[in-house]
Amino acid sequence: MQGQTTLLIIKKIMTTFNTFGRYPVGESSFTEIRQLRQVYVDKTELLYRMTHDQKYYFLSRPRRFGKSLMLSTLEAYFQGRKELFEGLAISNLETEWRQHPVLHLSMGGEDFSDVSILRSHLNFLVHKYERQLKVEAFGETPSARFNSIIQSAFEKYGERVVILIDEYDKPMLDTRHRDDDLHSDVKNLLRGFYGVIKESAQFIRFVMITGVTKFSHVNIFSGLNNLNDISLEPEYNALCGISETEMAEYFSEDMKVFAKKNGMSQDEVAKEFKLHYDGYRFASEGENIYNPFSTILAFSKMRFGDYWFASGTSKYLVEDLKRRNYQFDKIGELRVSANQLLLEPSVTSNPTALLYQSGYLTIKDYKSGNYILGFPNKEVQSGFYTELVQLLVPVSDTEFSAQLLASYAEEGDVEAMMNMLQLGLSEFNNMEMKKIELEYHLKVILKSLLMAAGLKLEGEVQTPAGRIDMVMKNKEYIYLFEFKINSTAKKALAQIDENDYPFHYHGDSRKIIKIGTSYSTRYRRLTGWIVATDTH
Repeated sequence: MQGQTTLLIIKKIMTTFNTFGRYPVGESSFTEIRQLRQVYVDKTELLYRMTHDQKYYFLSRPRRFGKSLMLSTLEAYFQGRKELFEGLAISNLETEWRQHPVLHLSMGGEDFSDVSILRSHLNFLVHKYERQLKVEAFGETPSARFNSIIQSAFEKYGERVVILIDEYDKPMLDTRHRDDDLHSDVKNLLRGFYGVIKESAQFIRFVMITGVTKFSHVNIFSGLNNLNDISLEPEYNALCGISETEMAEYFSEDMKVFAKKNGMSQDEVAKEFKLHYDGYRFASEGENIYNPFSTILAFSKMRFGDYWFASGTSKYLVEDLKRRNYQFDKIGELRVSANQLLLEPSVTSNPTALLYQSGYLTIKDYKSGNYILGFPNKEVQSGFYTELVQLLVPVSDTEFSAQLLASYAEEGDVEAMMNMLQLGLSEFNNMEMKKIELEYHLKVILKSLLMAAGLKLEGEVQTPAGRIDMVMKNKEYIYLFEFKINSTAKKALAQIDENDYPFHYHGDSRKIIKIGTSYSTRYRRLTGWIVATDTH
């Protein structure tokens, strides 16, 4: 009897899904992930096709989106480390497993506040591979030594060299707003260093360059005209990140564990993961992509959180947008061409390209040759507007709570919701502005307060009878807002009724709540609101 009990316990242990150590949190080393048997979303079939198609590639993706892991995978592949790829798609495709000398150069990990720091870093990278490859690099400058080590590695090993460059643009991003002369010096040094790739073409098997932004090839990769930019190619949409299909294939068991630990159904967990972390797209067509950093961390911690947004700073970006008088009310409904989407941020006064490249906006649709951009998910939307609110209306947590605002909206407690919005506007009420500025900023800040709470908004919705100032939706309610400046809430509500705005939503089963609101430029506050329920 005791033996049977022991056998049952062992069987239960063996069949229980174990999440301990399964997740590669913050890990970008393919070798470590495979040796530790951590979860790896197999991208190797796509990488194999890429490495047997063209020679020079460039990929732009947001920070912490799997670029470094992708390069690490390529490094192991070109080093011929067949044992690491057992069970992966490429193991059925590759037959030779040739060993190439690989130069994997990362520009991350340094604050390039001076050109001397960059020069030292480049020399360090060259010296690192002198030791690893047991070759000698000649020359006085980083560019000359880089050129020398490529040729020396080829001559010693008899195989062409593979060059992988991670975060190629970080030195330029670090100096973009510091000093024009410094920025120019950094670009010139990098131009000479990266220019070696063209000069050494005969010794090179494959090149992959990654970064967040796309600086001009003419300025940086001088003469490398055949650099294949795959940043917007549908075939490579899911090269980094986790697709919808991969989420179901690799994390279905994790979903079950997550649901059990959080007292949720599997459907509820799947919907929340999609709401928080899904929604990225990097091409005119293709599956939506989950943010890999937040997704892996959420599974590791077995709870939801704004992990990607909290891991980096967006404050400098929001401040830059404010300096440029960016039209914040247009975010979420932007249309741009491919050229605008990948435009170098330093040569344009429109920061939309930087918002996209940094991961705060993504492609939602593609129409008539233009990309329609919007926030990818709740994590990014909420985080972005929280930063914006703190910049425009510096309120303390004791006065305004985005979490409570969201709760009141979900519960249909309109009075508490409006009072919380009034608290959020308290500092704004004391700002000195002209009337026309006041009207615009009032709507922007009200929208920002609601979006910071993670609520779904539609601004200025057009109906056959007129334009609704703002529409907010959740599971149970549709809120229709009409704002009046220096007028009355009664007139605002009357406009909703006279134009029969609710009719636009009569096909929806949710309860429709009408809110007429008045704001006084004299008293600098909301002077009233009237709430009514549509009775369709």
